[in-house]
Amino acid sequence: MIQFAAWTSKKRRGSHWQRFGPMYLILLSLPLVMADLTRHVLQDSGMWPEGESAMFNDDGSLSPIGWLFTIFFTWSGFILMIVGSLWLANIHIKLYELYKTIRRKCQNRSSRRR
Repeated sequence: MIQFAAWTSKKRRGSHWQRFGPMYLILLSLPLVMADLTRHVLQDSGMWPEGESAMFNDDGSLSPIGWLFTIFFTWSGFILMIVGSLWLANIHIKLYELYKTIRRKCQNRSSRRR
């Protein structure tokens, strides 16, 4: 995914951020999405002691580590990946063009009725 974003960013026009912004967002999202999975693998293999870094408290609720890795890292990573992918595909421009087309057709219909 990051390779495609990097390749596509070279062809984009605009400022540095407009060209490479989607790639930066996707690049930042990858370690965030992988953080919880990596923690699980390291704990299961015994390389990361589970003591204070357990995902759940004794009552079954998420511990601070659980909140940090599961909620913050994973969800923010997926949000950054989605935003970067939509930006890379120029969805905002395509939706705006679709809006203008629909708006123009509605205005033409209303002007013909009068």
